Amino acid sequence: MFHVNKNSENAEFVQLLSGIISLITAGIALFSFYAENGRGFNFWLILSLFLSIFVLILSVIKYWNRANKWYDSTASSVHEFNHRLRDELYTLKLLSIQNKLTRETLLANVQKTGEFAVNLLGELLSEITRTRVSVHIKTFPVDTSTPNSYRTLCICAKTDPNRKTIKDHSIFENTHYLRIVSGQDSCFFSENLSQTIKDYEKAGQKFLISAEHWEKRFKSILVVPIRIEARLKGIEDDKKYDYLGFVCCDSMEKSAFKLKDKEAHLNLVKSFADGLYVYLDDIKGYLNSL
Repeated sequence: MFHVNKNSENAEFVQLLSGIISLITAGIALFSFYAENGRGFNFWLILSLFLSIFVLILSVIKYWNRANKWYDSTASSVHEFNHRLRDELYTLKLLSIQNKLTRETLLANVQKTGEFAVNLLGELLSEITRTRVSVHIKTFPVDTSTPNSYRTLCICAKTDPNRKTIKDHSIFENTHYLRIVSGQDSCFFSENLSQTIKDYEKAGQKFLISAEHWEKRFKSILVVPIRIEARLKGIEDDKKYDYLGFVCCDSMEKSAFKLKDKEAHLNLVKSFADGLYVYLDDIKGYLNSL
């Protein structure tokens, strides 16, 4: 289960606590009046008690329904994503059968579908974390089996457009990506990237990021690879996985991705990355066949 951003979580807890305190206070006042006067209840005290009960009930319902809202949003987004990928893949398959598939069509389709995916995931993570979350897809060159460089395929609408560049970046200049493709980490997760870098330095290790002025762009980050086990594709060399890129999510809020929700966040993003592998692998196959 996800936990909301701490400020929002505290605000909702205070609201619930205020309702409980109001109910207790009204109850004490009501029975104190009755004890002192020994006769009927005061109308205004009774009204105050019922209003406090009403506010408390609303607060409890809101508190309990929060998890259901996240469940509905997550289920809807995952279904919408898979539905879109299925339709795009079969559309491309039909065009291929009809010999109508072109490089321009493929590139336009991958851009459109990629933007759909990052916008959908960005909106979902922003709702869950109650912070502004940016999502982008990094991909490797189509004509290589060795992922030494990558570029940004697409960014979500919540991302600063200046962050999208057409130039390639080296894997070796980005520790979070390098650790994944080298098999040291399956994913990368940091509540506070500045602190993570300091921890690396204390351990005598360098943490490299090629993005310029990254401190002004994100403070917490998670990265999930778009990959599949190499054996499932019949690859028999030393590679354990076949990588096509990464799904990257970041926020300017520290602890936007809470450590206690690490597995939930990663599994959600992995569900998108798994679908993107199937889609991008087909795109790669079509491009190489033209």
